[in-house]
Amino acid sequence: MTRLAWYTTVVLLTLTLLFLAWQFRLALVFFLLAVAVSAAFRRGMNYLIDRGYSQLFSVAFVYGIFIVISLALVFLFYTPFIKELDHGTNELINGYSTIRDTWSVETNLFRRSVAAQMPPSDELFREMIIDSPELASSVWGFVMDILEFGGKGAIVLVLSIYWNIEYIRIERFWLSLLPYEWRSRIRSLWKDVEDGISLYITSEALRSFMAFVLLWLGYQLMGYRFPVLLAMSGALLRFVPWVGPLLALLLVVISGLNGNLWIIILSSVYTLGVLYGLRVLAERYFRPAHRISLLLVVVVMIVLIQAVGGFGIVLATPLAAVIQILGSHLLGIYSEAKERSEESDMADLRERMEVVDEMISNQPEPAMPEVTNLVVRLRELIQRSSEQKPAEDR
Repeated sequence: MTRLAWYTTVVLLTLTLLFLAWQFRLALVFFLLAVAVSAAFRRGMNYLIDRGYSQLFSVAFVYGIFIVISLALVFLFYTPFIKELDHGTNELINGYSTIRDTWSVETNLFRRSVAAQMPPSDELFREMIIDSPELASSVWGFVMDILEFGGKGAIVLVLSIYWNIEYIRIERFWLSLLPYEWRSRIRSLWKDVEDGISLYITSEALRSFMAFVLLWLGYQLMGYRFPVLLAMSGALLRFVPWVGPLLALLLVVISGLNGNLWIIILSSVYTLGVLYGLRVLAERYFRPAHRISLLLVVVVMIVLIQAVGGFGIVLATPLAAVIQILGSHLLGIYSEAKERSEESDMADLRERMEVVDEMISNQPEPAMPEVTNLVVRLRELIQRSSEQKPAEDR
């Protein structure tokens, strides 16, 4: 009855925590993102603290460098981005009109049939804007989503600053709430997860920044019309496992169809070289203790895209890293428990064997040969099992 009450309490407590997490999911997501971002910034902070600088100076310096670089990127690329977006929209409209006018006089029956079904571009886009208020609202919603995303990013950044300032006190407080025998293992688990997320965010941020700059410079020198859009697409698509660089390559090829064939080939090789080259460099200089499974990343990405939309592409890999690190720790706990159980069983067998030897030696008459052979055989089996275990560990 006591066990049933205990199981009922655990189930109800778990359901209550899940309900509260769902009700306050936005705050929980902000908190977890702030912890992850603070872990990434703490690598640079610890570098300065180890060289004698104060904690407040380290926080201000590291975050200040990040804010200055972010504002510089916005200042440099905001205007070209808007111009290329406007120019790309006009190119889309002109391309639609060109295809319709060209295919309408083609001798190919299929193309003429398709062109006959295509409305004129001015009517098409006018109806899309005037007669489809959902489109206008969706465009306005997209702009608002970008502004909202920027505001949420600022909130996460501010929360991470507070977390880094009070990090030691907060860690001591929540560890003090745990039982004494759990603290060492939980602290080790926390440090392992924190180091893994920090290494991932640092590596991905540097790779994305370098990918954007290198791709933009290359496309600019090759004479592409949309270097900022293509470079930004390549820096974002690299988060997609396996097919991300191929999608970026497809955009480059489509954008250069009206240009020189050799330029398309050169830009394709350059795109793949930059994206895959940065990956090789990251694996060499940012060596994670836990190599993340790409299959797990894809599964988590599908779930997150269904839950939070396109932002799930960015969140998938760090969440997969956390799941894999937690799983490896749980497997380690299970292996240690199993090893302790085997050692306990072996010690129990040795004690029983000693009792049997003592009983045989205390008998007034010699034991029967069958009993003696059986005891010798049992002793050899126990000895062989004891010697086999260290050999397996090596």
